[in-house]
Amino acid sequence: MAVKPRLVLVDAGAVIHAHRCGGWAQLCSAYEVVVPSIVAGEASFYLDDERKRVPIDMEPDIALGRVVSYVASVADFKGTSAFLPPQLRNRVHAGELEALTYLRLGNAHGIAFLTADGGAIEATVVLGFSESAMSLQRALQMCGVTKVLPYEHTEAFVSEAKRRGGTTLAQFAVPKPPEKKRRD
Repeated sequence: MAVKPRLVLVDAGAVIHAHRCGGWAQLCSAYEVVVPSIVAGEASFYLDDERKRVPIDMEPDIALGRVVSYVASVADFKGTSAFLPPQLRNRVHAGELEALTYLRLGNAHGIAFLTADGGAIEATVVLGFSESAMSLQRALQMCGVTKVLPYEHTEAFVSEAKRRGGTTLAQFAVPKPPEKKRRD
């Protein structure tokens, strides 16, 4: 059985689908949730089953401490981007790059990065944090929420993206980021 992460780092897709399936509150109760500042701005609504727009407001969760907002500096963004091969840089969006920066600068141990972005998952392999990539479906299951989610939020998708990341890593000699001291 997989070890339950102490913290989840989410991208916009994970925030949207956790809200859409009704699992956001459980996710916030079960884990320390960190949302990159760019993601907090991107995840502003979802479409319900009737295709009606339902707003997502992260500010109350942040203000009440249920969610931590992370802001990366421009220099830290550039540092993370520099470790990615050029063809992967173009596929990792700003919100995911901010999340990858969080992983690069902190201790990735015990942190689950929930993303449905294949390029971002591949980047976790290239950066040496593949153990952090986890599907939203698995994280929700670990806190008791069993919902069927789109394929890109499943472990099968994450596994396939990790495989592609291994291929990317093997094809390109990418310098490894310096090891950081563990923070506990």
